[in-house]
Amino acid sequence: MPPVEHHVILLTLICAMCGGVGLMIFGRKLGVPAIVLLLAGGVFLGPQALGWVQPSSLGGVLPVFVSICVGIILFEGGMSLDIKGYRTAGKFIRHLVTWGVFITWALSTLALMLLTDVSLPFALLAASLVTVTGPTVIMPLMKRIRVKPNLRDILSWEAVLVDPIGAFLAVLCFEGIVRQGGGAALTNFGLRIAVGLAVGLIGGLLLAWILRRNWIPEDMLSVSVLAGAVLIFGAAELVLSEAGLLSTVAGGLVLGASNLPWLKEVKRFKAELSELMIGMLFILLASRLKIDQFKQFGWEGLALVAVVVFVVRPVMIFILARGRGFDLRDKLFLSWVAPRGIVAASMASLVRITLEQRGMAETGLFGSLAAFIGLEVRGSAVAAAEFVETFVYSVIVVTIVLQGLSAGWVVRLLGLRLPEAKGLLIVGAHRLARELAVFVRDVAGIPVFVADTNEASVKQAQREGLRAVLADARHPQPIEEFAHDQIGRVAALTNNEDLNARACRVWSEVVGSSSVCRWSTGKGNEKAEQDARGVVIWNTLGRPSRVSDELDWGHRIMRREPAAGFEQAEGDMVLAAASPGSLSLGATTPNGDASKRKLLVVGPGPAPEEETSGVAETEEKPAP
Repeated sequence: MPPVEHHVILLTLICAMCGGVGLMIFGRKLGVPAIVLLLAGGVFLGPQALGWVQPSSLGGVLPVFVSICVGIILFEGGMSLDIKGYRTAGKFIRHLVTWGVFITWALSTLALMLLTDVSLPFALLAASLVTVTGPTVIMPLMKRIRVKPNLRDILSWEAVLVDPIGAFLAVLCFEGIVRQGGGAALTNFGLRIAVGLAVGLIGGLLLAWILRRNWIPEDMLSVSVLAGAVLIFGAAELVLSEAGLLSTVAGGLVLGASNLPWLKEVKRFKAELSELMIGMLFILLASRLKIDQFKQFGWEGLALVAVVVFVVRPVMIFILARGRGFDLRDKLFLSWVAPRGIVAASMASLVRITLEQRGMAETGLFGSLAAFIGLEVRGSAVAAAEFVETFVYSVIVVTIVLQGLSAGWVVRLLGLRLPEAKGLLIVGAHRLARELAVFVRDVAGIPVFVADTNEASVKQAQREGLRAVLADARHPQPIEEFAHDQIGRVAALTNNEDLNARACRVWSEVVGSSSVCRWSTGKGNEKAEQDARGVVIWNTLGRPSRVSDELDWGHRIMRREPAAGFEQAEGDMVLAAASPGSLSLGATTPNGDASKRKLLVVGPGPAPEEETSGVAETEEKPAP
């Protein structure tokens, strides 16, 4: 390989990777959709401006790289899907990815034929590419705007499931353009679905089976799952080309539903990898775009995009949602939020790359069909493919900018936003945790949830009227479902300092690092402490289970004090202070060890005389 070519390829890959990551970080800081910056950055770094990114230097490797990256992104999307959410709105989701795709395809094709002079084959192809929504845009958007769970689940499932279907439609149309004979195109379409599902399901089950037997070292789990995803994609592609996308969705869905204990860490790794690939892909693909092709798109092109965004999607939603129990506000929101993403962009670019390499005219089945029914076959396929790419990227930019930036405002306007999560999750269901939960619930009026892996402790908490669930706090999803997304703060109070640290690290990604706290003496695993998140509380208290035993035996006193006129006696330890709507967790000890001192919780008003069980004071007895 000549040195100059090697230098160009190296610079292209470095700029794509670093530029993609940098722009995604910048977009997050600004609070704007990163894809808009990535598209602009790709054009700026590409041959149209700086010339640092030269996608043509990658030659035939580019289409292969794009396909593998999209497959991995869809695998991660499949892992992230919520089975429970599918069950609550499954029938409507099935209609969205079947009838919804067909309606969008048909109406978009009609709009293309009426508003432009593009031929029928390429109208069908362009319309198939805008049937998909973007999981890489939808997933972060749903986390940010906190919309009602049923609407969030519908959009999330639609985004992931419709991507391979839209890709299949595009491949079907493409085959109709470049190949003679319609039977082969339809047969291959059906075979791709069968092969993709079969390979994906078998591959996902096999991967889960291997991982359950602990054959893979813990520190290699994430990379092993990545290799498995690539293997599933490659196996399906070797059996039948373009079957890999559906296989990765199916494989990811199976693995995500397996409830393996370490799945959260794998999902985190895959999410970070997907971010990297999305950034690289958009830079590489956008660098191929030319400013002139958008200038030539003109006002008729903008009118076409407006019809797809403001007419086609709402018509489809209102047709399918009829009689499904959705009110007008739900329909309006589902009609508005449908941003397109990386799959639409990659397929549009792959179509143009392939046709440019072939340099062909419009022929094939659809060209013959168009001539047969009296429609004119216009121009070269290369020019038509450029129009398709321009149209698809225009839809991507408009939907992401308009819908991505306005979705939060629309949710608030329609009254569909979930209330701010204020609930407290207490990790641990021992006596001390239960007493704290009762105090917080009764005094602060804050929803409290208790989670533990000890079944007896959880049942005792439930008998005491607390909302308790048998679950591992290192895996938030089951607990979030139990709490209906009400958790806004987390206190990890188990005996295991390392477990508390890990739980806080995981939950900090859900509620934020400033909203997690944990019991710790600071003497646990040094690495776990370094990686830990959250504020350390009660560090002089001793093991919570031992304190719980002392409360049971009467060797320890836990007392509620009124905030008004409260004076802390020497040796007392304040665990928590609360007033309606607010809570402060902490520990103050005037001197040294607090192993035998009184435990106080402070709230408004006088403490009722009849309070017991850690609320009213009991006599302190000497330890045995």
